[in-house]
Amino acid sequence: MTKKYVKNLVWMLVVSSLTLKSSGFVHNKRKTALLPGDILIGALVPLHYPPVELVRAQTCGEIREHYGIQRVEAAFLAVDEINRNPDLLPNITLGLEIRDTCWCSSIALEQSLDNYGQRGMAAFNALAEVSNICIAEEEKVAYNADDPAFDNVIKNLIKAERANVVVCFCDGMTVRNLHRAAQRYNVASRFLFIGSDGWADRTDVVDGLEEIFTGGISVRIKKPYLMDFDKYYFALKPMQNSRNPWFEEFWQHKFNCSLPVKETLAGLPPCTGNESLSNGYYQDAILPFVMKAVYTMAHGLHNLQRAVCGPFEGICPDMLPINGSQFMTHLMNVTYQFLNETVSFDSNGDPPGRYEILNFQRFNNGSYGYVRIGTWDNGSLEMQQETVKFNSLNGLPPTSVCSSPCAAGKAKYFPSIGEKIKTCCWTCLECEDSEYLFNETTCSECQPYYWPNVNKTGCDEIMVEHPSWDDDQVIVGLVLAALGFLTTVFTMAVFICYNHTPVVKSLAPLNPNDVLVCSRQASTRELSYIILVGMMMSYCSSIAFLAKPSTTSCILARLLPGLSFSMIYAALVTKTNRIARIFADSKKFMVVITLILISVEIFIIAAMFILEPPGTVRQQVRDRVTLECNTSTLSITAPLAWDFILVMMCTLYAVKTRNLPENFNEAKFIGFSMYTTCVIWLAWVSIYFGSNHKIICMSVCTSLSALVTLILLFFPKIYIIIFRPQRNIRPVTFKEVRVHIGSNKSLGEVDTNVPKKPAGSFKIVATILNAGHLLLQPILTRVKSALHTPVSGPNAGRLHPDFVPSLKAALKPEVPERY
Repeated sequence: MTKKYVKNLVWMLVVSSLTLKSSGFVHNKRKTALLPGDILIGALVPLHYPPVELVRAQTCGEIREHYGIQRVEAAFLAVDEINRNPDLLPNITLGLEIRDTCWCSSIALEQSLDNYGQRGMAAFNALAEVSNICIAEEEKVAYNADDPAFDNVIKNLIKAERANVVVCFCDGMTVRNLHRAAQRYNVASRFLFIGSDGWADRTDVVDGLEEIFTGGISVRIKKPYLMDFDKYYFALKPMQNSRNPWFEEFWQHKFNCSLPVKETLAGLPPCTGNESLSNGYYQDAILPFVMKAVYTMAHGLHNLQRAVCGPFEGICPDMLPINGSQFMTHLMNVTYQFLNETVSFDSNGDPPGRYEILNFQRFNNGSYGYVRIGTWDNGSLEMQQETVKFNSLNGLPPTSVCSSPCAAGKAKYFPSIGEKIKTCCWTCLECEDSEYLFNETTCSECQPYYWPNVNKTGCDEIMVEHPSWDDDQVIVGLVLAALGFLTTVFTMAVFICYNHTPVVKSLAPLNPNDVLVCSRQASTRELSYIILVGMMMSYCSSIAFLAKPSTTSCILARLLPGLSFSMIYAALVTKTNRIARIFADSKKFMVVITLILISVEIFIIAAMFILEPPGTVRQQVRDRVTLECNTSTLSITAPLAWDFILVMMCTLYAVKTRNLPENFNEAKFIGFSMYTTCVIWLAWVSIYFGSNHKIICMSVCTSLSALVTLILLFFPKIYIIIFRPQRNIRPVTFKEVRVHIGSNKSLGEVDTNVPKKPAGSFKIVATILNAGHLLLQPILTRVKSALHTPVSGPNAGRLHPDFVPSLKAALKPEVPERY
C-alpha cells in the first residue's frame, strides 16, 4: 500500500564555508610529498589551516593533524599495503604525489574541484528543493574569517524571525566561530545548528563552548575503526619519516618543541624524543575513506591492465598512455572487500551512503559528549527520537517554519515578495462554501449537484430532495385539499338532490316573504355545477403539486390550477354579468359564454406546453438539491394571468351590482369572494416568489381560493336547503295571470287575451326590465286589488278592462327615480 506523507515546508538557514580569492598573494614555499612508482596517484590534502590574521593574503596557517597529517599517512599506509600485495597490480609499483591545498585547492592544482562547503551547499540546495525544505537565508563565510564577518552572518540570520534551524555545510571551525558569534549576540539558545560531516564528532570544535553547543546535531560518516593505522601511526618518528615533508613541522607544533631541522621554531625547547603521538590522540573519521580511495584507484588500474594487457604482468605498451574514459569505466565497476565491507559504486559513481546522526548532549554528571541518535544506511533512516535532547526549556525541538500548515478547507496564497519568500511563506485563504481544496494552492468549484465534504478534500453528491407524503407540509396541504374536496362533493350531491328547487335554480337565496319567479333562472344552475367541478379540480391539483415530481405530475400541476380557476371565475363572470344585464333586456347564452372563456385558458396552457414541454429538473441551492418540475415563471404566470383577469372582471361586476334588490344579493356574496381571493393571490405572489416553499404555497393557495368561493357562494344555499326548507318553495295560492310587459310595447298595448284557465286558478309571471330593484310583494298586492276577472258570461277568460290602468298605478310608485 502506498503511504501518504504530509510535507511541511521547513524554514531553514544555510551557512557554508568557503575561501576567498584576491589579487593579493603571499606565496609560501610549497612542499610536495612524492612516493615514486610506475603509476602515480595524485592527492590534495588540506594540511594547513588558512591564516586568521591575513584572510585575504592567501597564506597557509597552522598545520593540522586531523584532516592533514593523519590523512597523508593513511594514504602512505594504503600504498604500502597495495605494493606488498602480489595479487593486486602485479609487477607494478604504485606511487603517490600529495599536495597541500592550504587555503585554496588551486594552489595545489589549477582547475581542481571546488571547495567542500561550496559543493556541499549546492548539493544541499538541490535536495532541499526536492524535499520541500525552504531556505530563508543563505550565507557564505570564509572559515578563517574574522569575528566581524561571523557577526554579520548571525545578524542576517536573526532577521529571518521565523527561521530557527541553521544547517551549516561547513568545516568544524566555521561551526565553532558561528557559535561564538551567536553567543556574542545572545541568540545561541534560539538556533538549532545542524552540521555536516565537517563537524562530525570533533572535540576541538566544541572545546570551551560545550554549553552553547548543547542540543546541536551533526553527521558522522559511518566507518570502521582502523586498528592497523593506530599501530603504524604511533610508530612514526620525525627523523624516520622523510617521505612526509610536513611531518617535522607537525611534530614541533603538536609537542611545542623544536627539532634540529632547517625550519625550526625559535624560542621553543628542543624535543626530547620521548614524545608519543598516542597522547591526546583520536582517529580522524575520514581515514577509512582515504584508504578506500587509494584501494579503489588500485583496483581500477588492475582491471584496466588485465583488460588491455591480458595475462601480461606489468605495464604493457598498449596500456600507455592511460585512456581516461576507459579507466573511468573500470573504476566504476570495481568490487572488492575492505575490512569486512564490500566496496562498489552505483551508476552515478556513488558508494552506498552510511552515516551516523549525533546529538551533542550534557550528561547527568555535568560532562558533555556526542550521542548517536540515528543512522542513515543507503536510503534507510532510523532515529531514536527519545534519546534526542534539545537546548530548550521544555526540551521540545524548535519550530522553524515560515507559515504554519493551512487548516482544512484553506488554500495557500503566496505573496509576490521575492522568489524564496514566495515559495516558503504563504497566507491561508478560506475556500468558498461551494469549493473544495483541489491542491494546496487552489480551491475549485464542485460540479453541479455536488457539495464539499467536511474537510473540503473533495465533493460528495448531494442527496436529491423531493416532496414526501409523510412531510408535515405535505400533510397539511393534503388535509386542506381533502376537506375542501369532500365538502365540494357534499355540496354537489345536495344540489343534485335538490336540482329543481328554486334555490338551486335561482341567482340568490329567496326571502321567505317574497316570491320571485323569473323566466331566466334556469341557466344559473348549470353555472353552479361548472363552478363546483372547477373547485374539485382545484383541490385535485394539490395532489399534483405535492407528489414526487414526474412528467405526469408536472403536466397535471401546470394544467389543473389554471383550468380549474378559469372554470370557477369564467362562470362567476358570466353570472355577475347576467345580474348586471337583467334590467337591460339582453339575453345571452351563459353556458356558451363560460365555455368560451374557459377555452381561452385551455389555449394558453396548450401554448405553454408547446413552448416549454413539461418534465423534471434538479435545482440546486447551496448544499440542497431538489427534484422539481421544469416550470418557468412564464409557464406559471401566463395561465394565471387570464384567471386574474377573470377575477378582476368578477370584482368589477360585483362592485357594480352591489345595490341590487335583496333577491339579487348573490352579487354581494360574489364580491366578498373576489375580495378575499384577491387578498389570497397577493399573499401567494409575495410568498411564492420570495421563498423556497413554492410547492406548499401553490397547494394552499389553490385550495383556499376554491374554499373561499365554496363558503361564500354555496354555504348560504346549503343552509336554506337543509335547515330552512320553507324558504326553498314557490307559493301556489295565487291565481294564474300572465302579464307581458316588454320594452317593445307600452303598457297600453299589452295583449289582454290569455288562455282560458280553470276558474279560480291564475298564474302571475312578472318580468320587469330596466328597473333598479323589485319589491314584488307590494306590487302583487296592488295588482290583486285592481284585478277582477269574470268566470262566466261573455267576458269569461278575459281581463277586466280596468286591469291595465290599475297595473300602471300599482307599478309606478315603486320604481325608484334613480332608475
